[in-house]
Amino acid sequence: MIDKLSKRITSFLIHEESISEENAEIYQYGVEITISSVLNVVLIMLVSVFTKSILSGAIFLMIFITLRQFSGGYHATTYFRCNVIFLFTYIFVLLMSRYVVISFWANSIFILLGIIGLLLFAPVPNVHKPLTRDACKKNKRNAIIIYILFSLIELLLFEAIPYYSRVLFFTLMSIMMLIIFEIFMQRSGLHESTKNSC
Repeated sequence: MIDKLSKRITSFLIHEESISEENAEIYQYGVEITISSVLNVVLIMLVSVFTKSILSGAIFLMIFITLRQFSGGYHATTYFRCNVIFLFTYIFVLLMSRYVVISFWANSIFILLGIIGLLLFAPVPNVHKPLTRDACKKNKRNAIIIYILFSLIELLLFEAIPYYSRVLFFTLMSIMMLIIFEIFMQRSGLHESTKNSC
């Protein structure tokens, strides 16, 4: 569906002479990514409205979009799977935030393990989005800074607003799980990996 829609939009833009035909594939890919991203946001906000958790949805999207941009992680092979996994990740975060309570020390240990994970693995290489050595270093640094900032906010909210602290915590942990899962997929040969990894 996204593929067909992006082809139509690209064809329309070529017909209107807004873009050149030789760059059609690049523009089509950009349109596909944009449509998929918008659909992801709409799905999360629809679930948030339905479950009366709009702030949780906004927190999830803010953390997920900003951190994943630099850390990388699991990438589904189709847009449909991507949308489904993204939606289920949010539902997982919502359920865990509502029904699972962990101690401050356990929370802190998991946060520390996340930082170690980013130091070791971020950014996760992606064949569709190759990075230069400099870009790898920059993305790693940005991922760690963003992760630490959100972690500090989460720890500050731990006693004051525990539910939203857990939303932050489980969103961060879900990103780390997706990073580990993608590394597993690449090392087991189920996903293509780049020759020049970060």
